[in-house]
Amino acid sequence: MIHLSDASFNLGTLESIFQLLLERLRNAGVDEIRFQIDYYWTIGSMDRTASFEERPDVAVGSVYDDIIELKKILSDETRLTTLDLERLGNVLIAIGEHISNSAFSVPFTGGY
Repeated sequence: MIHLSDASFNLGTLESIFQLLLERLRNAGVDEIRFQIDYYWTIGSMDRTASFEERPDVAVGSVYDDIIELKKILSDETRLTTLDLERLGNVLIAIGEHISNSAFSVPFTGGY
């Protein structure tokens, strides 16, 4: 049985997971990722958890735009919004897809 309380973790745990993933990429010789594909399908955050009886509105997102906007917060933290978490999520998805479909030899278990 699935409990929603099991789907939570603290920021320290999240930070540890990010550190492990980044370390694995660095150890595999991945220092920079150049994306070959920019556009992706996205579902707005309000539709993501809406009723599954209706089809969500689908939009087009841009990895390029996400990266540009995320870089801007490095020089001006006042720009930081919750939308940046979504942008980061989209970039992480693009990284996973890029590595899965590339010649990188990243030693992830589970098929990467």
